[in-house]
Amino acid sequence: MRCFFSGVAAATVWLACGAEGGAADLAKIDRAIAKQPAYQTKAPRYCLLVFGPEAKSRVWLVLDGDAVYVDRNGNGDLTDPGERVPMPPLKASKHPLFQEEREVELGDIREGDRTHTGLALEQVRARRDVQPKDRDQREFVRQARDLPDGFMYYVRVSV
Repeated sequence: MRCFFSGVAAATVWLACGAEGGAADLAKIDRAIAKQPAYQTKAPRYCLLVFGPEAKSRVWLVLDGDAVYVDRNGNGDLTDPGERVPMPPLKASKHPLFQEEREVELGDIREGDRTHTGLALEQVRARRDVQPKDRDQREFVRQARDLPDGFMYYVRVSV
């Protein structure tokens, strides 16, 4: 599964596997983070992943400059050992829509007896000079132009 978030202080992604019946009301999910580190930037980027049909398992991702904090155990404490993961340097991209990019593998997430594998965060800076060739590219360019820093973020995890 690949999820996209951009230009928001917090994003919620609901990852339910084979949920039957009613889904969790995402508007009612507690978004409090119990303990946060001293961030290096003035505006870290937040993403909340919730798992399961009732969205009981929560995992925070917080991008802070060249590091991402991952609340793998879902306890809301981003200061636990091993929760800070360095991001690799940005590199030039060969993708026609991206100027530069970087990606970091963040490991697996346990949710009860289920393991969600391959959690990763990708950060890309959109090219500002792209001439779109189709409807999808036009939409991408439209969204990218609205971003002050041109960055878009993708989260990937197998559920």
